[in-house]
Parts: sequence; C-alpha cells; structure tokens
Amino acid sequence: MYIEYDGSFEGYLNALYYILKNKISPNKISFKKNLFNIESIKINSNIKIFNYMSSYLKRSVSSLSLHKFYHCFLSNFEDKDLLAIKYIILALKYPKAIDNYETNDIVINVNKYSKRVSFESHRFLGILRFKLLKNNFYFSKINPDNLIIPLISNHFVKRLSNENWIIFDENHMMAAIYEEKNLSIGLIKSFKNIDFMLEEEEILYEEFWKKYYKSISIKERKNDRLRKNFMPYRYWKNLIEIANKKSEL
Repeated sequence: MYIEYDGSFEGYLNALYYILKNKISPNKISFKKNLFNIESIKINSNIKIFNYMSSYLKRSVSSLSLHKFYHCFLSNFEDKDLLAIKYIILALKYPKAIDNYETNDIVINVNKYSKRVSFESHRFLGILRFKLLKNNFYFSKINPDNLIIPLISNHFVKRLSNENWIIFDENHMMAAIYEEKNLSIGLIKSFKNIDFMLEEEEILYEEFWKKYYKSISIKERKNDRLRKNFMPYRYWKNLIEIANKKSEL
C-alpha cells in the first residue's frame, strides 16, 4: 500500500495514526503522488489527531527515541518516511530496549540519518549570515541538505528576540519568519511582495568585511582542499567573504 501525506509533520503523524489504527504495513510513505501501480490512500491532516499522536508518543517512548524519529523525518534521504515509521513502531513495541538494538538495520539507519541532521543543524548555527534589508528585516538564505529550519529557529528567537528576521531555505522552499516577537514556519511559494534591497550601511559593512578578509589572508598558505573539509563547497555561495555579492539578493 502507498500512503500519501501532505509533507508536513502534522500530516506525517496523521499517517502514523492511520497505520497503527488499521494495523497495516505500507510499502511506501511519501508526500509525492503515487506513480506506482499499487493501492494507495491519501491522508488528510487533522490537528486533533496530530495533538493526540504527539501526546501518545511522548507518553509511550523515550525522549531519545522521539528525537531520532523527528530528526529522521527531517532528513533528505529517499526512504526516510517509511524508515522513521518502522522505527517508531519498533520503539512503541520495545520502548526500553529500542536504543540498545545496535545491530538492527532500522535502528542503524535512523541513528545515521538523525546524526547527519543534528550535525548539519549545529553547523548552520555557526555559518548562517544575516543581511539587513531596507525594510528593517534581517534576511538569511541557506541551502542545507536537510530540513533544519524547525531545529535552528528557536536559537535565533533567543539570540535576536528584539529584531525582525527571515531565514529562507532555498533548497526546500521553506522559511522561518520572526516578526513582532511571533515566529511562523512554513513553505514559501514566492517572495515577490518583499523588498530585498539591502540597507546602505549593510552594503558598506559587507565591503569592509571583504577587505578585512582579503587583508588577513596569506596567499602562500591557501589550501582549498582543507577549506572544503571544514566548510563544504555547497555552502560557500552564501558566505559574504567568498561569494560574489551584489547589492540585491
């Protein structure tokens, strides 16, 4: 059976509820439309079921298992939707022993996916850069492999609680928008109504930073291979000192 949900975590827990209630073992779970010649069902998101499942899982499995389950869901691996469901069902069956099943393929892969998401979200806390726009919003564009915005947003709520800001995940078309002390996270179709012109002081500071970065660099010690080990090349385009920037985003 193919189970299709809306791509949100709310919809995902609704799919889990359907699976547990009907005691079925789906062949595939995805937010993508069914292109296979197998029986399928589309799950509609219901907030009451989501709240029920959230409470049920918190009561029934360890916080560590929930952490791994959620991080696996946020990963970018093709099989993560079905894998995370299999893992949480196993955790519900063996709540005290699940994390000791280190030879179980499901547990091994969930651990691997979860660690990659945790590592990437931690990495972005250090490399994420904001730009001040003329509309007094701080804007940051990122291109992570995994869906990390739900994990990093609260960090910036605490650090930039008196500012208005947007973190935009270009790869997943998702944004965290913090305005007047309210945080909202969701999918973004377009930013056509937002003025992305940089504040004049921001342009000046960017130029200062580039000149400073260039002045302290030592040409003879340049080692791009080492730099890529510390900072993957796919992240470079959003770094002011490395990428070629214009006055508009």
